[in-house]
Amino acid sequence: MAGPLPATIHLALTNRTFLRPDPHGVGAASRAEAAASGPQPNVFARYGAALLITGAAFGLTYALIPSLGNTMLVLFSGAVVISAWYGGRGPGIACATLSVLLADYFFIPPIGALLPASLDDLIPALMFVLMALVTSSLTGQLRSERQRAVDAAAAADEMARESRLASVELEAQTSRAQSIAGELEKTNELLKQSAGDAGAARDDAIASREKLKHTLDSITDRFTAYDTQWRTVYMNAAARAVAKAAGKDPDQLLGKVVWEEFPELVGTLFETEARRAVREGKPIELEEFAEPTDRWFRARVYPHVDGVSVYSLDITDQRKAETSLRASEDRYRALVSAMSDIAWLTDADGTVRDMPAWTKATGQTAEQLQGDGWLDAIHPDDRDRVSAAWQSALRRKAPYNVEYRLRKADGSYRWHAAHCVPVFDETGELMQWVGTINDIDGERRAVAEQQEESTLLEALNKLGTVLASELEPERIERTVARAATELTGAEFGTFSRSHTGTEPVRSDDTLADPRFGDAAPFTVGRSAEPPMRSYLAVPVISRTEEHLGGLVFGHSQPGAFTERHQRIAMSIASWASVAMDNARLYEAERVARAEAETANKAKSAFLATMSHELRTPLNAIGGYAELLEVGVHGDLTDMQQRDVSRIRRSQRNLLALINDILNFSKIQAGRVVYSSVPMVLSEHLAELESLIAAQLKEKRIEYDFRCGDAGCIAYADPEKVQQILLNLLSNAVKFTDSGGRISIECRSDGRAMKIQVSDTGVGIAPSKLETVFEPFIQLDRGTTTQHEGTGLGLAISRDLARGMGGDLTARSEPGKGSTFTLSLPTKPAS
Repeated sequence: MAGPLPATIHLALTNRTFLRPDPHGVGAASRAEAAASGPQPNVFARYGAALLITGAAFGLTYALIPSLGNTMLVLFSGAVVISAWYGGRGPGIACATLSVLLADYFFIPPIGALLPASLDDLIPALMFVLMALVTSSLTGQLRSERQRAVDAAAAADEMARESRLASVELEAQTSRAQSIAGELEKTNELLKQSAGDAGAARDDAIASREKLKHTLDSITDRFTAYDTQWRTVYMNAAARAVAKAAGKDPDQLLGKVVWEEFPELVGTLFETEARRAVREGKPIELEEFAEPTDRWFRARVYPHVDGVSVYSLDITDQRKAETSLRASEDRYRALVSAMSDIAWLTDADGTVRDMPAWTKATGQTAEQLQGDGWLDAIHPDDRDRVSAAWQSALRRKAPYNVEYRLRKADGSYRWHAAHCVPVFDETGELMQWVGTINDIDGERRAVAEQQEESTLLEALNKLGTVLASELEPERIERTVARAATELTGAEFGTFSRSHTGTEPVRSDDTLADPRFGDAAPFTVGRSAEPPMRSYLAVPVISRTEEHLGGLVFGHSQPGAFTERHQRIAMSIASWASVAMDNARLYEAERVARAEAETANKAKSAFLATMSHELRTPLNAIGGYAELLEVGVHGDLTDMQQRDVSRIRRSQRNLLALINDILNFSKIQAGRVVYSSVPMVLSEHLAELESLIAAQLKEKRIEYDFRCGDAGCIAYADPEKVQQILLNLLSNAVKFTDSGGRISIECRSDGRAMKIQVSDTGVGIAPSKLETVFEPFIQLDRGTTTQHEGTGLGLAISRDLARGMGGDLTARSEPGKGSTFTLSLPTKPAS
């Protein structure tokens, strides 16, 4: 034996109500007879009803098959439950068998055959048959056993009544003991017979109990019963098997507290939900993963006066199954879920008779919901819309779907979704309406909160976009104050520069808040009436921790600001601090730029003036030196001739330096004018060799010109291009040793024309490669210290190249030479 049955099952089987002694001797028997003599449908009515219900389910499924899809057996499931409830096990099994045959023949491919085409189609049908047979068998057996227990109890009660009458008569006739000895003996026989019948009734009850226990052991669901102290009192075979898998002895668990034997269950969803079911006195369903067995279970907890009964089903395989098996599981869960919703039926004309689940949920009585009385439980704002939708469904004989707020028994309103479909008979005649009502308040609230958060994020993003382009502090203050006031729902809001707090402050009632005393925390800029009861202030602090002020809000109603409003205000304060920092940085940068431009103009003016003033005496020096050199004042000695040559060379070098400074100042001042025209590079660059021929010859440097392609055309200023290339070639000659080579090459990369000047000179150190184009930076000349300059040549060349829409870049390797690339556009600037 697996252990005693729970008290609730024992009570149902033995029906102790009929065995309770009746002091008057006739009450219990009368009740038993009344219960046994109630109207019972005959076999034709029970099986006829099963056929009609099956036909109705088939007709409705046939009409709705496009919508039902993989859930085509759901209506047949309801038919089986109703048939078993009304007619017992036989009609239930008949309905299940007929339902499977009809579904297989008419709805499961191949249509018109009794065998499914695939295992995926066969599995749902087999699961349906198994569930239907179990439901029908359990229902019919319980009805049969209950009737047998009632009959046995009635007979025992009748015999007990006769025994009591005999005892009373025996006491009254004590003086005639001799004369009624025979009667007493007969009475004793009757008592023995009565006791035997009572024992037979008890045996029948025990047998029924054993049958029920056998039935519970035969099902795959785990069934466990606990008393009011959570001690295990019964486990069926499936539950015992799971306990063994967890390493527990089922027999040792009986009488033990489940939380002590399974401490890993403490704090789990099963414990919290099971205790809640007992606390609330209502069934609860849950799903949870059991770590000791590595399995998933779906559990249903049923509290009762003697304790708790728990049914659990192993759904691990269902969670791992493929799509077809998941579809069957979804249909099963939908059926179970529908049982917890408000189910309702109406007549063909839509007349509501009674809805027990509705009356329980809303508190309305059966009389109050008669006809259209059920509309009184719907929110007044939804009532007309719901009534119109219901009347439209009745006229069209079409499904009815509507959402509304339903008043619950406690007076609160919750959103519900009502669904109803018409049920037709074989002739197409409307018989009734069947529907469910689901509580969707949580989903509606979640959607509303999500929409609210989405709207808030959109508003904050828009505010951030506006503030990102705003550089006026006063407008920033007004913008953030207006946006924050609107988003927090404040009646009053402002940006206060006098706010000194460094932490957020929120008060639900300033009149009762000891932090403010008798004075309101902030009244500037608003009237004193009505008084500000709710108060919220957040600081605005810059990135440098400088206190810029604060956002202050007020409302005449207490408790107007929540934690969420405070977070919104703090977010806007963060936007405000960033925007105000940007405005301040922009103003500082504008002032610095203006000062720099002024200084740059002064520098350019100074350089231009200095260069102009120095050119005059230098030209004079050059002129007088030239006169001496040609012998205007007489012949010069060889020593004097060398000195005059040195004067002329120094004058030319100094004049070149001054010209570089003058050109650089013009470029910096933006006074250089570019005359860009199409240039055939082979024509404009050919004369470069003649300009540096003397230097090339002096150092015996090979010159290679490879720009003879007439297709190499750039759009640039020829004079500026020649100036750049001449500077590059001069540098190449300076830093290339005797016997070296200099080349100039032209090519197009499809986007720009490239002119490369390469040499085999000393090269440029990697540390200097990125700085050679900076003003006043001279190349590392190595041993060629005889060449001097300002370090402006490359800076001027790059600025000229960029002024024409191109660029000047360099690459070099020390000891192997350098390559400078001038990029020029091939099209005029748009």
